[in-house]
Amino acid sequence: TIPSGTFVLTVNATVNTGTANGTVLTNTVQNQGGLSAVDTTSITATGNGTPSIDITDDRDPVQPDESFCYSVRVTNPNSTDLTNQTVTQTLDGNTEYQSASDGGSHSSRIITWNNITIPANSTKNLTSCVSVEDSDSVDDGDILNSRAFIGSASATETTRVEDDDDEPRRN
Repeated sequence: TIPSGTFVLTVNATVNTGTANGTVLTNTVQNQGGLSAVDTTSITATGNGTPSIDITDDRDPVQPDESFCYSVRVTNPNSTDLTNQTVTQTLDGNTEYQSASDGGSHSSRIITWNNITIPANSTKNLTSCVSVEDSDSVDDGDILNSRAFIGSASATETTRVEDDDDEPRRN
């Protein structure tokens, strides 16, 4: 039994994961006497979206002993900044680390960027540069692989080696 007069009825609901930012939810209430009320609410993302990551090289193919750079792009789909993020990149065994932007550190073929902030609704660009091993280590047609990670998201870039030296690799 509902008492006569004015009263407040509060209903808590959970919005499905993946509901698009800006989606309008409509709530309708009707009593037994036929009176009704309608209310709408717009979804505003507050930091629950998963960042995405992409990695590309600045040229392909590359030569033995040549240097080239990777661009690692992390995209934040949220309306709030993502702070204290860690991004990692694994390097191919036939490359040598040269440098990384934004304070990236290198150890055992892994570059790590700690405490990265990715602004709301934006993409953060990180770069790393490597050199290809000499022609004693790589041959024409070899594929160099590098992989970038943030949380559970990852991306892989392949770069082909083009060796104009026709001598076979020495083992």
